[in-house]
Amino acid sequence: MQVQKAVYYTRLLDIYGNILTSKQQAILTDYLCFDNTLSEIATAHKTTRQAVKDIIDRTCARLDELEDKLHFAKKTQDVLDCLRKLSNTKLSDTALRNIQNIIKSMEV
Repeated sequence: MQVQKAVYYTRLLDIYGNILTSKQQAILTDYLCFDNTLSEIATAHKTTRQAVKDIIDRTCARLDELEDKLHFAKKTQDVLDCLRKLSNTKLSDTALRNIQNIIKSMEV
């Protein structure tokens, strides 16, 4: 998987992960976050490489579907972009620190 796509799905997993089954979460986390191969994941989860690939494909499709309907990742990114722009304007030190703390807490 391309790095940009992996980052995108990692972000979606972070946002929508609780909606997925524990098995979907675990397999996608192993694949995206730990960069395990399909064979390594299959061995760890006592299943086949093909089953792991199918779960990853279906889970990514599910994450896409959730984002298409709910737009939480886009909304989060829009808020971060606005906060970054705001942090580049003339603000009090306290306001600037608060904005920077919000940005840090929201970044993946």
